Amino acid sequence: MVGVCPPHVLSLQAAPGWQKKSTLHDADACTGCALCAVRCPFDAIAMRRPQAASPGDHPG
Repeated sequence: MVGVCPPHVLSLQAAPGWQKKSTLHDADACTGCALCAVRCPFDAIAMRRPQAASPGDHPG
């Protein structure tokens, strides 16, 4: 499943209690193509849009 990611921003890593988990290690490089979600045989990946910042939110 992680091999279908065109910008290669997904990786598999060991996780406590699980054999492996996929990790999005560069969210800014993700194109949102959803190939990972479509191809995942376990239906374990869901695409979500980032929440828009509120007018009062500002970094730092």
